[in-house]
Amino acid sequence: MRLLRSKLEHIKTYLQVSRGNNRLFKDLFKIVVAYEANQQKQEELIREIKDLMKLVQLDSIEKLEPSSNNAQIRAHLLKKYNAKNAGEALAKVIPFINNQYNPCITPGEMQLDLQSCFLAYCHNNQNVIEKLRSLEANSKIQGHETQHIEQLYERLHKEEIELREHLAELRPKFDNAEYKNIDKTSIVNDWLATKRLIEDKLNHLYNADDLLNKIEEIDKYAFNNGLKEYPDNKPLVHSSGQKEITSISNGLSRSERDYLSAR
Repeated sequence: MRLLRSKLEHIKTYLQVSRGNNRLFKDLFKIVVAYEANQQKQEELIREIKDLMKLVQLDSIEKLEPSSNNAQIRAHLLKKYNAKNAGEALAKVIPFINNQYNPCITPGEMQLDLQSCFLAYCHNNQNVIEKLRSLEANSKIQGHETQHIEQLYERLHKEEIELREHLAELRPKFDNAEYKNIDKTSIVNDWLATKRLIEDKLNHLYNADDLLNKIEEIDKYAFNNGLKEYPDNKPLVHSSGQKEITSISNGLSRSERDYLSAR
């Protein structure tokens, strides 16, 4: 019974993801066909979009019914786009196509632009969460308190959900803008404000990722050498990471900043 319920949940998630991605891919096809005049380049981009569609489909199917054949195709596509998973492949290809071809003139194009920004945000957010979990595990081994790390990655997870919900709330307004008498200025303002919000969060993630990489490097050195100090040409995070700590201060609570500073 539990297995059946789990499969039904996977199917439900698969259908939801499929509907959302179908719209995304359809909008990508539109801008490539509309704004890429070179037929050969257009066909190349369309092949890439179809690869991504296949990869997302295989990712979902593998969770329902794993098969060696599907796994091989998936592995081939991931290698082709130098990605660890479908999310990373999407985050690499879709923002590139969007930035190259999307003029962001119509409400549909503005919505695609927001989805593209959100994909990049999600990929980077999951990377930071993964590194925080690794830091948490290492901290536990070393006997350090991990409460603030847990609070931070839970907060990042919550922010991603809230941002996803915000985009979902905006969708009907963008969808109906071309058919109903909705003020174009209002649409543009929503697009710009939401894009700015995503980009601000993305910049915080870049800074946090850089800081976590420094912490990871220091921890590895200390583990390998049995030392609590770092070579003279590579200062400890207390000094080299101070800029990053300051730059993400608006995105972290005081206790979270204090914890990372104390590492």
